[in-house]
Amino acid sequence: MCEERSALHKTTSNYMREERSVLERSVLRWRTCEERSALHKTTSNYMREERYVLERSVLRWRASEERSVVHKRRRIDEIRCLGRCRRKSDFSNERADFTISPAKRDLLCMLSVMLCSEIAPSAPRTRAAAALRTKQIVLDNQGRTIRRLRAQLATERRGLATTKKELEDTQVALEASHKVIVGLTEIGLSMSKKIEKMNVKKQQVRANHLECHQKFQARIHEAEDSMQAQHLLIEALVDEKDSLLQTIHGLKEANNAPAPFDGDWEEEPEEEPEQEEIEDIPLGEGEIDDE
Repeated sequence: MCEERSALHKTTSNYMREERSVLERSVLRWRTCEERSALHKTTSNYMREERYVLERSVLRWRASEERSVVHKRRRIDEIRCLGRCRRKSDFSNERADFTISPAKRDLLCMLSVMLCSEIAPSAPRTRAAAALRTKQIVLDNQGRTIRRLRAQLATERRGLATTKKELEDTQVALEASHKVIVGLTEIGLSMSKKIEKMNVKKQQVRANHLECHQKFQARIHEAEDSMQAQHLLIEALVDEKDSLLQTIHGLKEANNAPAPFDGDWEEEPEEEPEQEEIEDIPLGEGEIDDE
């Protein structure tokens, strides 16, 4: 029974060790999935912030471009109005040559230079447009990376759901195994109690057997002593009989009388003393009868 209990304990310990290793592996997988999801969340938040900043910068640039275009259109309209608002006094005759005062000529030259400088694209604006284009490219790349990371996050979430389901299944199996182990331990405890009771009964039976054996040996010794005393008594009686016969024979020879028992004398066979029948000793309950 001890070997069976040790084997049962070994099997249960091995099963518990395997279940614990499976549970630890599933927990590690779940933790790695949680860490990956947290990393994806942080990266997605960072990318979202960067995209928001770039969108704001694009909106500001577009607003500034719209304002500059409106300003250019206004200046062009002003110049056109100045060109149309010519006084009649500036023309001496319709056939005469077109004459402009020096002050107006200087003003028109300055306005034309300003208009050309405003209409022609400047170097800082081209650099800003290039930077904006690069930012737009970076934004597109970041959008693609965000989409890719979202797809990876969806796959990781699906894997996390499967791992959670496996973890729940393993938890259910572990609870069932715990119940089985509890039942087996209860069975082992009941069996150990029964074994202890049987050992106690066995010890009691041995003690009763030894006591009965000692009593039986004491009675045997008493019977042997009584038999020896009877043998001694019989031997003494036989000797006394022999002596009496000798005295009778001597007296008859002295009287010259025929021996009454001559010829027909037969020695009586010595009766063996009846051995005392040894009573059967009743054995108590649970005692062993050694034949």
